[in-house]
Order: sequence, then structure tokens, then C-alpha cells
Amino acid sequence: MTQLEVGRYDVTVTDSEGNAVVNGITVGAADSVDCLPAFYTGITPNADNFNDYWHIDNAEFFTDKTVEIFNRYGGLVWETNNYDNLNDRFDGVHQNGEPLPDGTYFYIAKFDNSNYKGWIEVSR
Repeated sequence: MTQLEVGRYDVTVTDSEGNAVVNGITVGAADSVDCLPAFYTGITPNADNFNDYWHIDNAEFFTDKTVEIFNRYGGLVWETNNYDNLNDRFDGVHQNGEPLPDGTYFYIAKFDNSNYKGWIEVSR
């Protein structure tokens, strides 16, 4: 395991005579700047297996992950309540299943108790 999940971890060390020492630590999402989400500003969904979907760094560390994506006119084109970078992710396709045209789109992301806003460029 390279990263610890949020929670409490206890380690018990026992010597050959049965004497034990217990030590623990609590790991929280706020304990590391690496646990903040990072939003990239572009995708190239052209099926070359490189940058074909919008990857949000550290999304797995959050419980509530709502993402809404809007076109330049403010129309909602895609949304989810569980962004996971695997099965529930934005890959440049409208909610109706049609590929979105190249252009700039805007997002509102709500990860737990924090809101994030920005833009994403779709370029095939």
C-alpha cells in the first residue's frame, strides 16, 4: 500500500516474553496537501488512450464528489454525484451520449465541504 486511507491505525509490537507496546496514529484528509483535488484544464478524447478523459487527482479521498460541466451558454452538458476516474468520469461526451464539440467548458465540483470552479478544454 502506498497511501493510507483516512482512519485510525494501531500497531502492536510484542517481544519474545509477551510484553506488548501499542502505538497509533489517526490519518485525516486535511493532514496532507496531497489530499486536495487537482483539476486539469484539458482533455483530448480521441481514443488514443492518452488524456482521453478528465482525471481529477485525489478524487478517491473524498466521500461526496459532485461534478457539473456546462457549455459556454451555461447549459448543463454532463453531471455526476460520484466522480471516480474509472466508471463515472467525464470523457467529452454529453449526458445524451453524443460527443461534445471541441471547445471550452466550465465545471463546478463539490468535494465534501469544498467547492471548486474552473474550465476544461475539449480538443479532439
